[in-house]
Amino acid sequence: MYQLISPIQSISTIESRYPGLLKNYEWIELKALHQPSDEIWSYTTAPKTWEMMGGRSGYALVRDGKAIFYCVTLMN
Repeated sequence: MYQLISPIQSISTIESRYPGLLKNYEWIELKALHQPSDEIWSYTTAPKTWEMMGGRSGYALVRDGKAIFYCVTLMN
């Protein structure tokens, strides 16, 4: 289960901080799905998943209050 952490200001803000995302196929898909009223939030999995070497974090595309797509940027 993913836990949304905080909203991100804009796609360009994320890309300027992490230019490697430009080559991430999930990020490319997230941008293609993005609509003007959508939000992008950072997310992570529960601490227990990180302890068990199954943790994930990244960005979620949120539409109407529900995450509809995830872009994984870190996993262990």
